[in-house]
Amino acid sequence: QGYSLFKKIMHEDSTSITLEKIIDSRVQTNIDIINKNFSHIVTNALLFIDVLAFRQYLIHGEIPEKYLIKIEEAIISIVSLALKTKTTKSKYDDLLIKLFETSVRYSKFSSVNVQSQNFGMDELQLDYFTYILEKQYLVDMAGMALWSDGVIEKNEAYFLYKLAELIDIPDNFVAESMENTNEFITKFKQEIPYFNYSNPVKHFYNQTTQTVVKLIVRNKNRLVKEILESRELMVLLAYSTQRDLNEKEKKKVRKLLLDICKTIPSLAIFLLPGGSLLLPIFIKFIPTLLPSSFNENLENED
Repeated sequence: QGYSLFKKIMHEDSTSITLEKIIDSRVQTNIDIINKNFSHIVTNALLFIDVLAFRQYLIHGEIPEKYLIKIEEAIISIVSLALKTKTTKSKYDDLLIKLFETSVRYSKFSSVNVQSQNFGMDELQLDYFTYILEKQYLVDMAGMALWSDGVIEKNEAYFLYKLAELIDIPDNFVAESMENTNEFITKFKQEIPYFNYSNPVKHFYNQTTQTVVKLIVRNKNRLVKEILESRELMVLLAYSTQRDLNEKEKKKVRKLLLDICKTIPSLAIFLLPGGSLLLPIFIKFIPTLLPSSFNENLENED
């Protein structure tokens, strides 16, 4: 609707219209059958990364190789730590935290104890982000992760202000961010599908898992073919069923799986912002859903 209005007042071939088309195409809704249960929640939340990345392009003439990975890692780690500070957590909150912690791009922050006064937020290594909008975005994402009933508990507020202090964001922005988040969600809650479920976190976790399973089943033959051609990937996947992969192995699996995803159009969801959250589930279910040909080859590799 916003794009249509914008289109009416701008020339069709203008740079602004081109930019609006790109942003409009990136906004995910419930229309797409395969991705509707996951991407419109996570991808839309991370959409602003596109804008920040475009700024990097304007400055450097290209997007630095590690920029997108670094900012997604920062967001995932901050959101995970924020979720841990919630005063009341359901078992699905804990499952969601575990999902974040086991994300292949997020491993070294999982031992941080945010319940302690010295919970080691410095370990987040956020010095990489110097632009004011990058910093404000990180605070906004943490605040949205903590939002539940419009009430911010003391330890939750402490987390937000501590994060802001770490990245040189003034306290008044934190207060404004919390107020704006609560006002927006309260006003549009009925129009946001995520909040229309009796247990949104449970729905998100279950549907995320179902999405991955559906993608594996629909692309079973192609996945088997691609995976069997990579001895290294087969061995690492076999190890993942027996023990936790170390950081180096996780990075290798991520790279090899993303290379496969690039060749299969319907697996492009793993390449979108937030797609790294799906990879641990992807790794977990591949051996169990492809038993006849896949597991036999894994055993042969041993």
